[in-house]
Amino acid sequence: MKDSAVKKKKWTRLSEFCMESGEWRVSKNFLDGCTLYSVWKGKEANAAGYVNSFDEAKELIEQLEAWVTDYERNENAIGTK
Repeated sequence: MKDSAVKKKKWTRLSEFCMESGEWRVSKNFLDGCTLYSVWKGKEANAAGYVNSFDEAKELIEQLEAWVTDYERNENAIGTK
C-alpha cells in the first residue's frame, strides 16, 4: 500500500498504556518481562492481534483495514451484498 493512499490517523493517549484512533485502540501490556501491544477494534471482546511495537500495531491496523476494503469491494462485485 502506498503512503499516499493511507490516511494518517490521529492518535490520542487515553492512559500511560493505551492509545486510541477512531474505533481502534492499542494497549501496551507486560507479560513475563516482555512488552506486547494488543490491537482492538471497537468494543470487540477479543483483540484483533498482538505485535511487538506501536509501529507494528499501526501497520497491522492498516493491513486489516485494507483487507476489509478489498473484501467489501469483492462482495459488491459479485453481488452478494
